[in-house]
Amino acid sequence: MKRTLLLLGLVLCTSCSSEPLTQLVVAVDTDLMSPSDLDRVELVVTDPGGVAESRIAVLGSGSLPVTLGVVHRGGPFGPVMVEARGILGSAVIVERRASVTMTSGRTLLLELHLESVCIGVACADEATCATGTCRPIAVASSELSDFDGTIPRYDVDAGSGCLRAEICNGRDDNCNGEIDEGFDFGRDPNHCGGCGNGCPAFEHSVAACNERACTIDCNEGWGDCDGEIRTGCEEDLSSASMCGACGEVCMTAHATPSCFASSCEIDVCAPGYENCDVNPRNGCEMLLNNLAHCGACGRACAMDHATPSCAGGTCRVAACDDGWADCGPASGCETPLGTLTDCSACGVTCAAPANATAACSGGRCGVGACTVGWGNCNGMPGDGCETSLDTLTDCGSCGVPCMLPHATAGCSPGGCVIVACAPGYADCDGSDANGCEQGLEEASDCGACGNVCSGSTPVCNELSGGARMCQSVCGAVLSLCGSSCVDTDRSLVHCGGCNDACAPAHATGTCMGGSCGIASCDAGWGNCDGNPTNGCEQRLDTITHCGMCARSCNVPGATAACMGGACAVATCNPMLADCDGMASNGCEVRLDTLSSCGMCGRACAPANATGRCSGGTCAVMSCATGFGDCDPMSDGCETPLNTLLDCGTCGAQCDLPHATESCVTRTCSVSVCDATWRDCTAAPGCETSITTAANCGACGVTCGPFIHAQGSCATGGCVAVCDAGFGNCDTSTPECETALNTVTNCGGCGVACVAAGANTTCATGTCAITSCTVPNTADCNSSPFDGCEVDLKTSSTHCGGCGMPCSMSETCVEGVCTIL
Repeated sequence: MKRTLLLLGLVLCTSCSSEPLTQLVVAVDTDLMSPSDLDRVELVVTDPGGVAESRIAVLGSGSLPVTLGVVHRGGPFGPVMVEARGILGSAVIVERRASVTMTSGRTLLLELHLESVCIGVACADEATCATGTCRPIAVASSELSDFDGTIPRYDVDAGSGCLRAEICNGRDDNCNGEIDEGFDFGRDPNHCGGCGNGCPAFEHSVAACNERACTIDCNEGWGDCDGEIRTGCEEDLSSASMCGACGEVCMTAHATPSCFASSCEIDVCAPGYENCDVNPRNGCEMLLNNLAHCGACGRACAMDHATPSCAGGTCRVAACDDGWADCGPASGCETPLGTLTDCSACGVTCAAPANATAACSGGRCGVGACTVGWGNCNGMPGDGCETSLDTLTDCGSCGVPCMLPHATAGCSPGGCVIVACAPGYADCDGSDANGCEQGLEEASDCGACGNVCSGSTPVCNELSGGARMCQSVCGAVLSLCGSSCVDTDRSLVHCGGCNDACAPAHATGTCMGGSCGIASCDAGWGNCDGNPTNGCEQRLDTITHCGMCARSCNVPGATAACMGGACAVATCNPMLADCDGMASNGCEVRLDTLSSCGMCGRACAPANATGRCSGGTCAVMSCATGFGDCDPMSDGCETPLNTLLDCGTCGAQCDLPHATESCVTRTCSVSVCDATWRDCTAAPGCETSITTAANCGACGVTCGPFIHAQGSCATGGCVAVCDAGFGNCDTSTPECETALNTVTNCGGCGVACVAAGANTTCATGTCAITSCTVPNTADCNSSPFDGCEVDLKTSSTHCGGCGMPCSMSETCVEGVCTIL
């Protein structure tokens, strides 16, 4: 509808003069309700000269729009500064500003609307809120219309007297026969349960309405975990104990969890574990003590020439392959044990033996190659190549004697040679190999090779001095044997008689007085029975006759052998070894000792342990304090027992519920409890949640019982959740002592059940009007907030009674629809 501005009457009258006036009319209106939204409007207009005039309108029937006029009396036309404020109590709810320059000879109308959509909208210094957005305060004259003496109400459809949009006020503002349509009292937080019943917002939340009752909607990342609306959304949902939702605890195996973007993530894995599948839901699932994941995901434990093991996340050698050892920093068993620097064990160096180069064979240092002219005739490595090969007993090779028939022999680099022939013999064929093979007492070679006796001197006769020559007869004391004159007392061919040869077995014979004897035995043979008739009958390479008749081989701790005429070790007795290579003391070392375990010089010294050698095998007798033999393939007590994987004993994991663990002095204990858990009992770990009524924030601290309330400890702090229909209105105690069904506390603490012009009651926490105190008034919209809002004597929509409208041609007079 339109109203004439009485305030401007005097101004408009001056328009009757011949000169048109230059004026500005300011009108302020609002869509906010009184008295729930606003109780007054303040308007201040300052003219170009700086003179200000204000008007305050207490809202009620007929108080809007609020108007002021400015008449130009000379000087500049602008700017005219305008400020309008909507006030409730002492608080400015909404405001609007403008800056206008008047136009000469025109009366302009400036309408400013204080709109609900501008509540809470902050604009810059030179801007103001209009229709919910910021616009410049400067208003151009082209935006204004000429004032015709009337001002339309805010949002009123011209000509009908009805608002274009319904206002929540219990009336049919847009004249469509419906009251407060478009307002959802079940979900609108500004009109929850009825017009103007605004819902409050609390910390970390926005106001909400659900089923006509005020609630809150939590800001993102916050939760109302105690169920108490007045504490707002008190819980940060980005912690491991409240991750994305109330009570959603991040529990990840073998890991310290964290909450990121409302999802549980792994902050850090427990020692010895890792999240190898990159899946936080199953935690740190991989124990890093296996050959495929040793100390890190995907780190394979593989070693050269060795059987590996993984203990404590470290790849180690469990056992070396035969003939290999772990001697250096390289991975695995990198060192072959058949070299001169590492023979049978790391660092065992083979020194060159006498007259030879060194060698390592069968895990023992020995003789490689003898120096030319020397031989290892006794087969023992300890004394190297001990035998000179230029002697008559060992000529060129071990045991090869240099003895030539009927000759004095000598050993040269080329072998055995004739030094001189025995008397009566000569080397007629020029070969050293068969010695002085030709006797010079035969007619074919008489006194010299090829000197043949024939004709008148057919016999070979021995002259005085031992010389021989061809003669016709034999001399005195000689006997004719065939065509030779011989002394049968000393001839080896005719000893004691013709053709009785003196040739003892394995010996050089001698004939004296016609009797055959032994001058010397062949190398390697001996006349052990003293009987010359069977020669040198005994071989001297047996363990009973080794190198001489009376030498028997008896080697301690071994089976004896005779090699090159010297006693030697054939095989050692079980668990004995010939470590010094000397046959004289036999197999002198036991192989079940800590210094030589199973092999000469192989120490039994397992890591972090006291060792024992049994049957030639090194084993752990006892571990050093704080270590364990957790890997049976290792060579000692390889595992410290103060880790979370092996705490106190092998394989004893220190994994306590709801806790960060530590293993100190080999005992698994709690280092730090998880946020909402404590170690309250003798049970292992942090077994007690401190978010329960029995243990609230600490062990044994109870939450409740309370009067008319239930204790809640969802956040680790005790909160009383009031029973339905009760409230904690004095806040001095957690008790819910106040019934919320009285007119002073109706549905909430301090919520008074008061309605203008009405008697009220509070039933089940809801305010209701029981009767109107002013005659001919009624509560037609069933909303207690605006009281008995209808005058049944004048209301065209409720004329004489609620829901009894007059027609368009009628007016309600004294409660009766009347045509005027």
